[in-house]
Amino acid sequence: MVRQVASTQIARYRVVPPKIDRRRSISAINGRLKGEIDRQRSIEGEIDRRRSIEREKGKKKKKKRKRKKKKKRKEERIPIARARSSPVRRCRSCAVAAHGSQALFLPRGKKDPGNVTAREEDRGD
Repeated sequence: MVRQVASTQIARYRVVPPKIDRRRSISAINGRLKGEIDRQRSIEGEIDRRRSIEREKGKKKKKKRKRKKKKKRKEERIPIARARSSPVRRCRSCAVAAHGSQALFLPRGKKDPGNVTAREEDRGD
């Protein structure tokens, strides 16, 4: 193959050997060129590296989905559990009916008329 050097007015040509000749000079092993084998190995290594990265991404995504699912389940359970076990979110009338005494909701200084006798008996008066 011959290429023209365009920088001068006089046409000068220099010989450029084709690339296949360069590869053959590297040395052939089992009908394959050594350079190609190395290149193939590097490509396989790159593929393995990328697969590993994708595997890690997959693990992270799976973990993230798992956390999200767990959080969603937890959010679904909380209101139901609170409504059953804790009187905090109930209306006063519901809580009074459930506990039978209004003393829980009276200001500190006042007493529930229904429990006055029970308290006096406890004190020993």
